[in-house]
Amino acid sequence: MRAEDSEILSVVDDQDQVIGQRRRDDIHRLGLLHRATHVLVFRQDGQIFLQKRGLHKQESPGLWDSSVAGHVDAGETYDACCVREVREEIGIRLEEMPKRLFKSGTVSVNIRKLMLLSAAESPGSRVLRRHRLRVLPQR
Repeated sequence: MRAEDSEILSVVDDQDQVIGQRRRDDIHRLGLLHRATHVLVFRQDGQIFLQKRGLHKQESPGLWDSSVAGHVDAGETYDACCVREVREEIGIRLEEMPKRLFKSGTVSVNIRKLMLLSAAESPGSRVLRRHRLRVLPQR
């Protein structure tokens, strides 16, 4: 079992009200609705940094994803999760909360989540390139 499978997350209803708590692996296995946050990091010229998911991930291994993404822990707010995930995944301490773009429900295979999408400006590509982020070439 991976350590992330034992994370405790809030189970929510369609109005995003907490109705319980479960382990992450149970939530995914049972298809329970839960919270996640995604952040898109943009360069000053408008290009976006994307992150390639690790091959060890159960969901969409090796595919391109948001710049930063993560599950909202039980008792945590979307904003606190956003700050934590940006720090954990790309090593940046946010001075302020990124701009909220929208909240939406998503479904993939058996995973149902309410996702808050935010946007942040890059502090510099040199900082971000030390992590798993890349700007994809435009076609």
